[in-house]
Amino acid sequence: MSWWQNFLAEAKNMLIKDPRRIIFLVGASIAYLVLFSILYSPGIVKNIPLVIYDEDNSMASRVLIQCIADSERFKITNQVIDQEVMNDLVKTKEAAVGIQIPRDFAKNIKLGLSADVLIFADGSNLVTVNAATTNLQNIIGTIGKGAGMKILQASSGPSNALDKVNPVNVKFRVLNNPTESYLNFFVIGLALAALQQGIFLSIGGSFLSKLTNCDEEEYSWAKLSAKIMPYFLGAICAYIITLMMASIAFGVPFKANIVDLMIIGTCFSFSVIGFAWLLAIITKNELIFSRCSIFYTVPAFVFSGYTWPQQAMEPISYGLSMLFPLTHLASCVRALMLMGSSPVVYVNSIILLMLGTIFFIIARWGYKNKVKIQA
Repeated sequence: MSWWQNFLAEAKNMLIKDPRRIIFLVGASIAYLVLFSILYSPGIVKNIPLVIYDEDNSMASRVLIQCIADSERFKITNQVIDQEVMNDLVKTKEAAVGIQIPRDFAKNIKLGLSADVLIFADGSNLVTVNAATTNLQNIIGTIGKGAGMKILQASSGPSNALDKVNPVNVKFRVLNNPTESYLNFFVIGLALAALQQGIFLSIGGSFLSKLTNCDEEEYSWAKLSAKIMPYFLGAICAYIITLMMASIAFGVPFKANIVDLMIIGTCFSFSVIGFAWLLAIITKNELIFSRCSIFYTVPAFVFSGYTWPQQAMEPISYGLSMLFPLTHLASCVRALMLMGSSPVVYVNSIILLMLGTIFFIIARWGYKNKVKIQA
């Protein structure tokens, strides 16, 4: 056959005999474009939860607080009267950032001295930290300089004010990840995404082989649970080894409560295995199953909060993120490893159990119908 005959034959195979190839070729890029456009449509990180501790309680501090409240970047969730309370709110993730306005803030501005503002940030999510600190520094610096200019102009005139006014000093303290290490931040999420892919690939072949050799006894819950249990236990072992390697080989802090880690990991394994079985029922082909599992893994990681904070997502993006088991695992494990606790570990475990149960019920229904069709 000539070059052109080979070319035309292969094009015919791709476009007519097996159009799935062109669907994957074109469809994957379009699907990713649509998904990521939905996720990043806000353009900027908004509604970062913030808590304020105002020790000065002056006109200048109230103006600063109002300017922060007026910014679309932040959402003031609490104003407290104690630094420990503020720190606890940040550590427990009820707020991503805490701002402390010390005593003599307005007095120092009036005297032309440097005034301090302290920012406490949750370092377990560096995407939020970077967005919050950059924007707070701009707001505080602008407001502080503007307030100083007005006060000094009233007392010494515009020319002297320009010489005397000092910028507000913004001091940062990062909690839960004090070194601001991207390794501590990303390695956990990447390792868990790889674990999810490993579960898919190990289980897919087994499920798909059973689809071609199934009988009426195969879809009983007792028989199915016996076949799934080895993979379930294997997934939990892989989860434990993954976290141990992250800590030992990469130095990721390990402050976690072991019981909480095991609860969320067990529920995640149950959910992912259920989804893998459902995907096998839908695809019915090992090659397509592998392609779909790889296609699924990328948005699952992106929507899990590692590239865009969940609190900044639009409602449709947030709703989509809730459908991915990795979303409910990654945030909890990151908080457990870096902070030692997570306020949503049990809630997320219940959600994972619910997702897994739905996946298993739908998959079993599809499996049962396939057996009846073959019979």
